[in-house]
Amino acid sequence: MFDSLKNFFGGKKEPDGSEQQQPEAQSANAPQKAPARFTLMAEQVVPDAGEGFYAEGELFGEAAVGERVTVLHRDGNISHPILEEIEGSGANTKLIFSGKEGLSLDWTYALITNIPYQIEVDVNRPIENPYLLGLTRVVFRFQQEGEFLNLFFRELVRSHYLLAVRTDGSLPEGSGTVTLKKGMQFGIARVTLDHGEEALPVYTDWVALEGMAGQCGDGWKRDAIRRMETQGANGWKRETMVLHFPQLVGMLRENEGFVINPYGPQLFYVSPDIIRSIQNSPGYQSEFGEAKMQSKTVERDSKMMLGYLAENEEVTALKSALLAYAKSRREIAMLDLLLKSDEDGTQSYLIILDVPEENCRAYFREIYDACRHLLRRVCYVDFVTLRRAGFADGVRTEPPLYVREKEG
Repeated sequence: MFDSLKNFFGGKKEPDGSEQQQPEAQSANAPQKAPARFTLMAEQVVPDAGEGFYAEGELFGEAAVGERVTVLHRDGNISHPILEEIEGSGANTKLIFSGKEGLSLDWTYALITNIPYQIEVDVNRPIENPYLLGLTRVVFRFQQEGEFLNLFFRELVRSHYLLAVRTDGSLPEGSGTVTLKKGMQFGIARVTLDHGEEALPVYTDWVALEGMAGQCGDGWKRDAIRRMETQGANGWKRETMVLHFPQLVGMLRENEGFVINPYGPQLFYVSPDIIRSIQNSPGYQSEFGEAKMQSKTVERDSKMMLGYLAENEEVTALKSALLAYAKSRREIAMLDLLLKSDEDGTQSYLIILDVPEENCRAYFREIYDACRHLLRRVCYVDFVTLRRAGFADGVRTEPPLYVREKEG
């Protein structure tokens, strides 16, 4: 996906700790105590002599026998096997699972973890990016492998980051999505890297963000408390923002990079050259650039398969986004969602919409823009108006995803 980025991979850099700033966690997001967490990227997956298989790689953190783990596969599939046994430790750890049905999935660079996966930000849950976090732990070992780098940069642009800021107190109370008012002032601390350049520090999760204080020592904590008291007296407050990659890049100064998890567990510096290469890549333009739509006439003898979708994290998030959009548009009388498989095996989501024909393409584009960031396992979306969806009548045996309530 990001083939052009292989030569723009940044080397490891260390911050000197001169510009640190202790973030204040929002109560809605910050966990009180971090549970045992682990990641392991599968370097090889082998069937055993019995009815199970094992995944071998380097274990970071603590795994527990009997827990249901999450496996993030690079093709967008997500599985949840139960960990039956653990052998070895460190770089030679084997995680053993029962049943061989899981072997049919693509395990190349698969990430095994007990950290909850979030395809979309939920302000009522702590921010997590387990796939990116796990890949950063091994990135310097696998940086010569092009497929790994493509996956790494794909997850880098799909992740959502925590950024600690100070505001002038005008930010609304509570948590969630807010609009920054014109004239509002806020400060962002930078870190200085070993070659003297400054970078914006961002974090994959609250554990990494809170690790800042541990790295800087008790003296820094006392100084931070005094600064916080002074800032409080002047009306300044400490807040935490959640940013997607395009928003994060928009916060950077000219020719500035950012550093992920500068105080551990493993930092990664994203240089200005890497950022420009990402933004110019076909994969990034496909995911974040202007949507390209084309009309297609379905021939009468065309072969396709239609059906309802099995529930998974992606489908659940997609349905939520579609419902939110439909409820915000009174012109939409009905919206339904199916899975479409073409004769060549290409899968796409089929969205059936009951809207006026003359303006249907505008709705199609808005819906695609609202949900394109959720597309992982299924990467294409097809649209059709209800008037032209007669070919699906025999399949649509369940109530639609959305039907507008009758007024009065």
